[in-house]
Amino acid sequence: MERKLRVVQKVLLFCAMGIFGVLPATVFSSDDLPIQPPNSVRMETAIPSEYSRQFIVRLRSGKDNVHLRGSRIAQRVGAGRLRTMSHRAPFVLIETAANRDRLQLQEALQNDPEVLIVEPNALVSIPDPYPNEIHTFSIPATASPQALPEDPYLTWGYSDIEADLLPSCPPSAPVVAVIDTGVDYTHPELAGRVILGMDFYNNDMDPMDDHGHGTHVSGIVAAESNNNWGSAGVADQSRILAIKVLGADGYGSTWNVIQAIYAAADHPDVRVVNLSLSTMLGTQSLGEAVYYAVSKGKLIVAAAGNNNANDPYHYPARWAENSDGVIAVAANDPARCKASFSNYGHWVSISAPGVGILSTLPGNLYGSWSGTSMATPFVAGSAARLLASNPSLGNADLKRLLENRADPLLFNDTCWPDDGSNFGHLNLARAMDVQPGEPWDNEPPRLEILVPVNGGSYTTHDPILALSGTASDNLEVVRVTWQNGSGESGEAGGAAFWEVTALQLHEGENRIRITAYDQAGNQGAAEILVSYFPAGTYTLDLLVSDGRADSSEKEYNGLVQPDYARAYVGKGYINGFHFKEVAVPQRAVILSANLNLHCLGFCDNDISIVYRGEAADDASPFTNEGHDLSLRPVTSVSTEERPDSWITGSFNASPNLKDIIQEIVDRGGWQSGSSLNLFIFNSGSGSYRSAGVFEQGEENAATLRIRFKVDVDPIEDMEAPEITILEPTQETAYRTDRLTLTLNGTARDDVGVERVGWSTDRGESGTAEGTETWQIHSIPLWQGVNLVTVTGEDAAGNSGQAVLEVLFEPNEQSEETVSLSLGIHSKNGDACEKTYNGAATNSSKTMYLGKGYINGFRFEDVPVPSGSTILSAVLKLHARLYGDRDVTLRFAGEPIVDLESFSSAPHDLSRRLRTSAEVVYALEPWVQGEYNASPDLSGIIQEIISLPDWESGSAISLILEDFGSGGTRMIECFEMNPAASAVLEIRYSP
Repeated sequence: MERKLRVVQKVLLFCAMGIFGVLPATVFSSDDLPIQPPNSVRMETAIPSEYSRQFIVRLRSGKDNVHLRGSRIAQRVGAGRLRTMSHRAPFVLIETAANRDRLQLQEALQNDPEVLIVEPNALVSIPDPYPNEIHTFSIPATASPQALPEDPYLTWGYSDIEADLLPSCPPSAPVVAVIDTGVDYTHPELAGRVILGMDFYNNDMDPMDDHGHGTHVSGIVAAESNNNWGSAGVADQSRILAIKVLGADGYGSTWNVIQAIYAAADHPDVRVVNLSLSTMLGTQSLGEAVYYAVSKGKLIVAAAGNNNANDPYHYPARWAENSDGVIAVAANDPARCKASFSNYGHWVSISAPGVGILSTLPGNLYGSWSGTSMATPFVAGSAARLLASNPSLGNADLKRLLENRADPLLFNDTCWPDDGSNFGHLNLARAMDVQPGEPWDNEPPRLEILVPVNGGSYTTHDPILALSGTASDNLEVVRVTWQNGSGESGEAGGAAFWEVTALQLHEGENRIRITAYDQAGNQGAAEILVSYFPAGTYTLDLLVSDGRADSSEKEYNGLVQPDYARAYVGKGYINGFHFKEVAVPQRAVILSANLNLHCLGFCDNDISIVYRGEAADDASPFTNEGHDLSLRPVTSVSTEERPDSWITGSFNASPNLKDIIQEIVDRGGWQSGSSLNLFIFNSGSGSYRSAGVFEQGEENAATLRIRFKVDVDPIEDMEAPEITILEPTQETAYRTDRLTLTLNGTARDDVGVERVGWSTDRGESGTAEGTETWQIHSIPLWQGVNLVTVTGEDAAGNSGQAVLEVLFEPNEQSEETVSLSLGIHSKNGDACEKTYNGAATNSSKTMYLGKGYINGFRFEDVPVPSGSTILSAVLKLHARLYGDRDVTLRFAGEPIVDLESFSSAPHDLSRRLRTSAEVVYALEPWVQGEYNASPDLSGIIQEIISLPDWESGSAISLILEDFGSGGTRMIECFEMNPAASAVLEIRYSP
């Protein structure tokens, strides 16, 4: 059944921001409440007519009581009705008669000497008015639960946040206030666990739900579990403080919500407030109520809204961006992609399940409902679950735990919009993942790089770098790692005093990140930018030198402005930069190139841009002709960037544009002294930034720094590369009984090796991984003599070779070849660990491979006798999603017999030993929904079965580790479908 939307008449809300002087609160972090109006507020909404005649009035300080002063004001301005808030700040609600001119009343109120602020009593509503389906469970269901707890209709969202991996909720769970349409406190799943709060909508003491929304939300938070009935709440030991502010139509006003927030804030047992509702007016009175609740230690969890837009005008969720006490919740579907209706954007804190969520409804019913309203109580319940384990957690602790330990989402314009957001998907198990007996620790380690320099940047001519420094933590640093920006990574020696002894640098810029981890999985990091330029490296600084050397073109009409006194970069513009007399020889090796722009304003605006060069041998300056920039030929190479905030009044560097410059100087007509042009194209920017141009003075114009090397003129170079095969050795013909061959070695050349390839006398060929240090995996062999040739080529086209004679003879002592197909037999047979914090699980239904992950696969009862020869071994994985993503893995095994099964203990996989044999392999595109094979892993399996205590029937574990992947791929696990879990195929000779 499709999600239904209530059709209502839309009318224009007369009380616009300027009319009423409304100043929406935006920050809750100081004693004073800073108030700033947004750029614009949409006023079109469905609104009950009585709200359009009501005003929330804040009175100035006075001696008389609020009701008396409010009555005087109402009498003076001729208002028809008056309400006050009990025991609260001096707010009164004034309503004009239907025939009274509202603008006149507003003006009279603003001019009254006892009035401080006048605001509209804004409409508040639930974003998702109707459930998808309603169910009647008249008898206990007989269906088997899919997870724990054992409730037969447990919603999929429960396991999606991995709450099913946790033990029972402690009875110390705090009270959660649900401010909504009320709660059916007689429902069997909620009876006895609801505290009756006020009904501010009907102004009585009975918050019974006459709509259903509030009861559904409450069930997600705290429905009884393990009762062989219905579903279960995330924090089933919490009690619900039911406060009604919305009517049977799902509508209410800020006056009701403000009173409800104050009531929840003053309740001593409430720690979490669920607000699955919103208003488009963030009025000051609403903001002050939220701020009061946050200051009283209450965590506000609010729905982000269902407009399918980056729509920040949903309050109170909008205030999450500026407050540690407010969380804004978006909704995802079972694939963890954006629910079709959900709002999104940088102001969102976290995502949670929100599609087809089954929970309680009034009248002993259950219903399936979709919306950010359903996602919000998953987060509120998770916060209560955390507080049940550690009541001392503050709002900032809770928000940091939920956000920092969320699972990453895919922002690629297909799953989630690629808008620069970085919030994650709620994972309660990770947020609760603290070792037994450890104190709750959220403090990251502190890390410092001391050698070669204390932070910043460093330039060297030595290709090998040593680093060292310190790492400290409130408990203990357990691990320090390093990662180069080009993808290499490894472990540092030591912890409190760490060192990396021999890090191989790449020519040009190397951004090196050192990360320290503590026992709780917190991480602290430091970075250093190391520039490696070998001897013979040159640096060339160029600048825009006249008025026709920088130009801008408007995208919508092609108008060109080469003589304009300011440039705008981003939305609506193309920018050009001309650099003349560039003293770079043809086919020089470009090591780095950075365009530097002087930012004059709007330096933190959202822009997304693409850099290209002009595909010309000697580029010409710019002209006034229409479309001068957009019609010029461009390089095939480009570089995309969504830059962080620029520094106002300073030069800001682009990414490394070396590949663009390399394409230009490799052109046949290029020569030293030619000119080049660079362009910046808009690529979906949300705004623009202002950059300096030559017309404002030469000191404001763009600059270009190029670093390059010319050791030998490649045109005159006649020397061939020197190729050396290191493994296996070349002293004699190499004998093997394996079907495939692995080689590694080096290639040396005075100019530089561009490519290393291989071929056999049987016609097979391929490309090695790497150049100066290279590897070749899985060369197929034929019985008898095989000649394998490794060839290296330099920039001038010279080639050098090394030849290895390989004699392949199958094991003649064996009369048979045995083939095995081994599967995973339990949930402990596959596991996944996140590299950045060591969080591990052996209970996932799906698994990611690649960027940020380590994966383990355990195969029991392997009937390979000791002393066997492994002829081939292939791991097959069943692709579920993202089979074309860039993933490079390091395959290894665990060199232990009778090894332990996988667990969810932190760092379970990363702490395990590895075989010396390993295979690094960039995965080919996978066929989705089918098994896809790894490279040959026979060397790894051979090492394991050659262990002294190996015997037939022992277990084998394979470990796959990210090796500089650009993305992730998803596979199925044993828990989802045992028939689609990993398979290990081994062929051996006994």
